[in-house]
Amino acid sequence: MPRKHTRWTEEEDELIRRHYPEHGGVWDGWAELMPERMPTPETIYARAYAIRRADRQADERAAAAVGALSDERRERLAALVSDAIADK
Repeated sequence: MPRKHTRWTEEEDELIRRHYPEHGGVWDGWAELMPERMPTPETIYARAYAIRRADRQADERAAAAVGALSDERRERLAALVSDAIADK
């Protein structure tokens, strides 16, 4: 029996990530991949949009963290070099 109003699972999200770019929302295979959910083209499109938005936000946060980490490492390196020069 199809589930109603339940959270999407990580496995379902991964199926959408893998198959949506090639098939889009209108694909008979969705019902075979997620028989307990019985997704409609509208629900697949909405979930694919939400996944893309969340992935993009995660990528932006990761890029910001890497940038901040790079600055921190640069500052640490400059301090270590400065200390090494001062110790000579």
